[in-house]
Amino acid sequence: MELSKTHLGQTPYIMNVTVFNATVINDGAMLVSGASSTAIGATITVATTTVDGQDYIGVTQLSSSFATQSKENLAPNSHAFGIPSNGIPNTGSLTTVMKNHLPLCINPDVSYMAQYSTTTGAATASDNAATWSASTGLVATRGTTGTNVIGGWLFSLAGTNSAGATPTFSGSLRYISNQTATTNVALLTAMNISTDSHMIWSDRTWKRGGTLTTTADFLRSQSGSSTTGFQLNGSHMIGIENWITHDQAPTHPLRQHVDDGLDSLTAVRMYKEIVFCAPFITEVAITA
Repeated sequence: MELSKTHLGQTPYIMNVTVFNATVINDGAMLVSGASSTAIGATITVATTTVDGQDYIGVTQLSSSFATQSKENLAPNSHAFGIPSNGIPNTGSLTTVMKNHLPLCINPDVSYMAQYSTTTGAATASDNAATWSASTGLVATRGTTGTNVIGGWLFSLAGTNSAGATPTFSGSLRYISNQTATTNVALLTAMNISTDSHMIWSDRTWKRGGTLTTTADFLRSQSGSSTTGFQLNGSHMIGIENWITHDQAPTHPLRQHVDDGLDSLTAVRMYKEIVFCAPFITEVAITA
């Protein structure tokens, strides 16, 4: 995810923070406080409990692999990143070699643009909503849809689905105008859907929805069902706006009267603008 804006117009507060992870930490990854003395500092988590989100620290502004190319990486000063040459920040301890650092934006009052992942995955835990029933009408049916999804979006992908097959239909963008059942959603405009369809499922705004990818820098589409909304990595993250860019238009917020019913779209990227509300929830709890 990328920094979108600061809410008060100030310069974002970016500082070096100790990090620890068994694999490369990507640029734009949401990090939380390390869970043990071994993982001192910030680390990636993809757990789905709300506890993890309460430990939110910030979002990386540089990947650990790119940090190794910086002149500051192994400089003998207090600004050094100290990332090993393999780019994996898993060295250092409280008593031995230099610990690993990465620059994080730690502002609580900022929003980020998180792109929806388009990689394939199992239908039960997919990056993208899967297991669709064939349709050419105004109803989209899959195993589970969750509830309270009116105002979200479906976009049919051309890439291979979770079974490795190329979808029959692709490139269509549709607005979810109603929910006809716990397994069905009503679309404002008819859409061609097949059992091999592969979708980005963009939830409505101002709702906790979807999950982060395993690298914590992209969004997965909503998957599974819930009566309370889907937790974004359990981190009290709320999507405040849905965005799209494609071959027919530059980046813009999704709007029903502009974007519903578009077909044959290519070069599509969909984003959700998100805020981390855990710092505010903590503040309310302290002051209440």
